[in-house]
Amino acid sequence: MGQKSDLLQPYVFNGLSCFFGGAFTYVIFSKIKHLSIPFIAGSIIEVVLLSAVAYLVSNEIADRYIYATLLFYVVVLFFAFESGVISKLLNKGLFQALGKWSYSIYLTHAAILFMITSMALVGQKVLGKEIAPTINDARFIYLGSALYNNLLVLLVLCIVIAVSMTTYKYIELKGQALGKRIINSK
Repeated sequence: MGQKSDLLQPYVFNGLSCFFGGAFTYVIFSKIKHLSIPFIAGSIIEVVLLSAVAYLVSNEIADRYIYATLLFYVVVLFFAFESGVISKLLNKGLFQALGKWSYSIYLTHAAILFMITSMALVGQKVLGKEIAPTINDARFIYLGSALYNNLLVLLVLCIVIAVSMTTYKYIELKGQALGKRIINSK
């Protein structure tokens, strides 16, 4: 008999619950998508939902991940109606482009953060100054001031977007085209 491992259990449960919860949310939306939500009411509800998300992710609450998952379903369901000011803003060009590149962003951001953190660790050795401290088992980069830290965040964001635009064009779209050719050749 093999050893029991709790290492992957929470991730598997989270992944499965999010998958089936997302599918269930879609079924609900398909049944009520004919509803019309007035712009003002939609705008208020969108702001309230995003405020709830901000509150939930920035506070230590018992069983926060369960509440966050449930709240995410409600947010996705409501934003699918595209009835408020935030939805209208998210339908603009920049956000549409970010949505198009989102899978590439998802795939590349961790590697870029790893490289930047590694560069900070090397810089720490060279400079003899702690710029990549570990706090509660998590690695951070601290450049000495909030201004420098925020500039680094903007730089990292720009790098992630630039790399993701490139991987979208040269890898993701090429892979999609290849997949379509394979499917169509059967």
